[in-house]
Amino acid sequence: MEQHESVIRICYAEYFVKSTKVKAGLHARPQGIGVRYYIELEQQDVREVCDLGTDIRAARELFFRVVWGGVSACTLADVVQDHAGTLF
Repeated sequence: MEQHESVIRICYAEYFVKSTKVKAGLHARPQGIGVRYYIELEQQDVREVCDLGTDIRAARELFFRVVWGGVSACTLADVVQDHAGTLF
């Protein structure tokens, strides 16, 4: 039997960093009886995914900070690491 995990998109945004379009998504993935959240940024040929933990409020807040701050895919991991104390 194959088990496929379902992924739910919670938020999505597109914005520009200089002249490059960035696509940002906040996703939820079931984990046991809970849910784990992660952010995904796509920018040209670069795709970065970072785990945001299990707190929807903290994950959503960081997602909006990333979008409003114009974070690029190559700096996403640094931004998430800087906010790690508020996520986990």
